[in-house]
Amino acid sequence: MKDRVLCNAVAFIMGHSVSGLADECVKYCAFYMERKGMNKVDLILNWIRHALISTFDEGEKIVGDLVSAFLLESFQNGNFVLMRDEIHEVLVNPQFLFNGGKGLIKAPKDEAWEEAFEIHLMDNKFSMLPKSPKCPQLCTLFLQNNPFLRKLFLRGCKLFMELPPKVGKLHNLKVLDLEGTEIIRLPVDVGKLTNLTCVKMSFFGDDDERKHLEELIIDVNPNDKPWNANVKGIVEEVCRLDRLNTLQIYLPEVLLLNELWNASSSANISGMHFRFTVGSHMKRIISRVPLDVVDEFREQERCLKYVNGEGLLTKI
Repeated sequence: MKDRVLCNAVAFIMGHSVSGLADECVKYCAFYMERKGMNKVDLILNWIRHALISTFDEGEKIVGDLVSAFLLESFQNGNFVLMRDEIHEVLVNPQFLFNGGKGLIKAPKDEAWEEAFEIHLMDNKFSMLPKSPKCPQLCTLFLQNNPFLRKLFLRGCKLFMELPPKVGKLHNLKVLDLEGTEIIRLPVDVGKLTNLTCVKMSFFGDDDERKHLEELIIDVNPNDKPWNANVKGIVEEVCRLDRLNTLQIYLPEVLLLNELWNASSSANISGMHFRFTVGSHMKRIISRVPLDVVDEFREQERCLKYVNGEGLLTKI
């Protein structure tokens, strides 16, 4: 827990207090500065020699900024600086990738993801991330305030378990691919992603991981062919969620509703809050359903909308 708090603190500082040239200077200190410390003048000259900065005055200012941000510590009347061991360990640890607040247009290369346990990419200008990064250890990914991001692929990140609520700020996101991850719930803020056209998730894993899921809301375009092709398997998985108390789902066929109902002993459909839309239909720009009816449907804790289909169940 202590390490996690320290990592988050360093990430915040790197994202808000350090940018541009100072960021490269911090990395130089982490990888090349002696652990016992270094003369400030020699350090600045090394930065100039490695083309990290252009002038000595620039180096003086950066050293002052890094000391103020607690990334460096000064001693001997400010003539020497060092990096504390715990800060050094965080910055050189390949399990933590800090690229927040840099205004980047391109995401880190695929190889940078392989060992990462936690990745900070907030406050950048990405339009998309790598389609198939190999990140088997990734557990936490920070992406807030990337307003241009349209596609987020996290497929196959087997240890990925959590999306932060701030994912709701990715307003232009159209594709969210979480297939093959161990994520067990989506934050409510995903509902703010109004441009989302494709969501892929897996509800697989050990029963102990799955049984804790209490709320599941899946909102899809009724014209989505991949959803219609895979919905039967998803319904089968939903029926195994014995702690589920809230469910929202679109079912293109009445038979799928019947399957849910027949499995109510395990999924407890009769006692949960639900909102079902059943029947094949086209999504229209202007709905034929009166707005007051639509609003009432959204406000109900238990509601079923049945459209354009045949074979209405007597139980309904």
